[in-house]
Amino acid sequence: MCRIATGVVDWACMYIFVDIFYINDVIIKTAANVLVIILNYIASKFVIFKTNR
Repeated sequence: MCRIATGVVDWACMYIFVDIFYINDVIIKTAANVLVIILNYIASKFVIFKTNR
C-alpha cells in the first residue's frame, strides 16, 4: 500500500505541475522522484519494517 501511495504522489505531481502549470517535465519528474524516494524511505523505516517494543 505504501508503494501504491507514493506512485499516486508521483502521478499527482506530474499531473499538477506539468499538465496544469506547464512546468518542464524533466525538472518535475526529477523532483517527484526525489520526493518519492524520501517517502519510500520513511514508509520503509516507520511503517513496513517497524519493530515492536
